[in-house]
Amino acid sequence: MTPKHQIMTKSEITAAYTLPHKRTHYREFEIDLTDLLRRRRGFDSPWECHISCAFETLRWIEGLAWRWCRRHKAQHPIKQLESEETGVVPSAHYRCVEFGSDWATARFGPPGMFDVVLLAAASSEVEAWRRRYRLRAHERHAIVAPTTAGMRRPYLWDGYSDSRAAGKILDELLAFTGDLQFSPNKYHPRARRVYPGGVRLNLATWPATQWQVHAHYSYANDPGSSWYVLVAQQQGTEAFHYFVERALQQLRNMCEPKENR
Repeated sequence: MTPKHQIMTKSEITAAYTLPHKRTHYREFEIDLTDLLRRRRGFDSPWECHISCAFETLRWIEGLAWRWCRRHKAQHPIKQLESEETGVVPSAHYRCVEFGSDWATARFGPPGMFDVVLLAAASSEVEAWRRRYRLRAHERHAIVAPTTAGMRRPYLWDGYSDSRAAGKILDELLAFTGDLQFSPNKYHPRARRVYPGGVRLNLATWPATQWQVHAHYSYANDPGSSWYVLVAQQQGTEAFHYFVERALQQLRNMCEPKENR
């Protein structure tokens, strides 16, 4: 029997659904790492900084962790810290930081992760990593990333409203459910349901450290079987909040309108 929906490969999906990204300039933004801690949480935000600043700082810290691993042939320092804490490990994958719809919570999201990375008791090896890169509360860093005006002015109205809007988009993206308009799995052509909790935000480390969004899907009546499709990946000149906005639009385009489900 011919499948009702077209079977598409990864490259075909990327070519068909990838939208142009908003380009921003690589610039420095200043951040006090204390602003990332839960005790410094801002109004309607997990942090006292722009959401993009927090996620770009995490991307920067992850890069420092892999640099340390390669240089010292040591275990990944963030993973060492996570393994010693209960309930804060965001992913079972060694090479992947991953967040879902509970991204803003202390237990499963970056707010708790930053507390662990900056404050938790650690081995001498991890303490050496922290000292080397000044990864402590009350340290101020200049992070070079695709940066917008709102990220550079997190305490002014434009920065605050920009960050708040980004948080709402991220909430909507990671809570998304729907049926794909195509089948990304030739062996299971009728598996197309993006189920609740199936959209995940990942920090890929190869070929570059960049954010990605994956949508995990299954049969409508069998959520026990699961596969995933790449929705979007952050481009080199794309600010984080522009990336999640584009990822949400691409995911909507990949899924059938509600009236056709």
